Amino acid sequence: MKQISVFLKSTLVTCLLVFSTFSFGQQSKEAELDSLLGLATNTKVEDSLRIETYYRLAREFVFSNPDSAEYFVYKGLEISERIKNKNGLGEAYGWIGYLNAEKGNIATAIEFNLKSLYLAEEQGLISNYPVILNNLAQLHTNIGNDDQAYEYYLECVEINSELGELTSLATNYNNIGSYFRTKEDFKSALNYYRKSIDIRNELKEYAGISYTYSNMGSVYEQIGNLDTALYFYKKGFRIRDSLNLNKAKALSLYKIGNIYLQKKDYAKAKKFADRSYQIASKWGYKYETHESAKLLYKINKQLGKHQLALNYFEIYSTIRDSINNIENQRATLQSKYQFEYNKKHLLDSLEKDKILLENKLLDEENKVNLSRMSVQRLWLTIAVLGIIILIIIIFASRKNSKARMDNLRAEIKLRLNETLKLKDEIDLISESSPQSAFPHDLNIVLHDKLTEREQEILDALVLGLSNKEIGEKLFLSVNTIKTHILSLYTKLDVKNRTQAAIKGSLLKIQENQ
Repeated sequence: MKQISVFLKSTLVTCLLVFSTFSFGQQSKEAELDSLLGLATNTKVEDSLRIETYYRLAREFVFSNPDSAEYFVYKGLEISERIKNKNGLGEAYGWIGYLNAEKGNIATAIEFNLKSLYLAEEQGLISNYPVILNNLAQLHTNIGNDDQAYEYYLECVEINSELGELTSLATNYNNIGSYFRTKEDFKSALNYYRKSIDIRNELKEYAGISYTYSNMGSVYEQIGNLDTALYFYKKGFRIRDSLNLNKAKALSLYKIGNIYLQKKDYAKAKKFADRSYQIASKWGYKYETHESAKLLYKINKQLGKHQLALNYFEIYSTIRDSINNIENQRATLQSKYQFEYNKKHLLDSLEKDKILLENKLLDEENKVNLSRMSVQRLWLTIAVLGIIILIIIIFASRKNSKARMDNLRAEIKLRLNETLKLKDEIDLISESSPQSAFPHDLNIVLHDKLTEREQEILDALVLGLSNKEIGEKLFLSVNTIKTHILSLYTKLDVKNRTQAAIKGSLLKIQENQ
């Protein structure tokens, strides 16, 4: 007894803790929503922030109370139109498209999604494309334009892969899986569903996981594997139930009930079908109400409850007529929006061709400009090199001229020194011999008689000419002049040019006596 009492106490404490935590969570959530509502309705707050807050409120209520979500969206749209906020308008159009799609208003849904797409294109908001294109693809699926839907999905995958938008990419894979399921390519369908699940598990995106589980259940139901289908339907339902996704819950409950009907477990089939009908009729979900009423009609008929079966048949028939009206509009919508799709993609194609042509022309123009610039650079390089070469030549010429001048100065200095020496020696001789006696006593004996050429060279030495000047005068090379001068040194018995010049002068005097 004591153990039981302790167990009851601990259980009671646990329940109180869970209840208090739940109550606190609820209070916290309500306080957050009240805070958002106060911010959205405060006219002193900046309009762009109010718009964002209204759309955030719409996200909070979209699954639990779609009517409230729609109200908040239109409030955001109202402010966006007033201040001409294109971002706000684009988001409002997307929301209105989504909400109308949920109600089955396909034409309105497509119209507003296209408005949202055009605004995004006008502003160059590439990151917004995938969500809008995905919505348009689903709408095209609803009106039977599966191939157009598939093209939209592929565009989404390409953009999301480039942008690294994993959440949207997971949605694309899920929807491509559904496309292949309608084509009864079940292997491809399951492959894309698994891709979606892998990403969504990584991101912990539980609502998306529930939809993919439900779709996988549909694949296994189509191939007749009811137990596996039931397993995935229930996994999806548990997530939807925990997140309070009313429309999705109604759909899951109907699908689970339908599996039990096929397994002839009528009690369980009725239990799940009843819950589906209650949620769908409460929130006005036409398709889910239609399907659950149809299922309840079949179940009650099998159970022999004919009056109940008849009641559900009448409900099912009434809604069916409404749905048929939508079905009758699908052919018109299909052709209309097939045209819109083709027109848009034709314009896109022409625009791409135009851009490619413009880019090609721009490339050619750039090539011409580069070629022109290359020629200009070549001529500039040649001009600079020419100037550099001219500067080098001038510098070298000045350097050579300076060297020649230095050599000339040295030669002049040397010649002047030799001349001075010659003068000194002549003066010395004159001083040692009286002028009257000098010519008569002068008698210079040569070792050998001078040749005519040697005499010419000796005369040039007397005049003080250099070897080069003597060579130029007599048209002889410098080396030849040097040879003759060495011969003169021997014949005159002298050691240098000065002595040779002195003796040459004396010889001239001797000859003139």
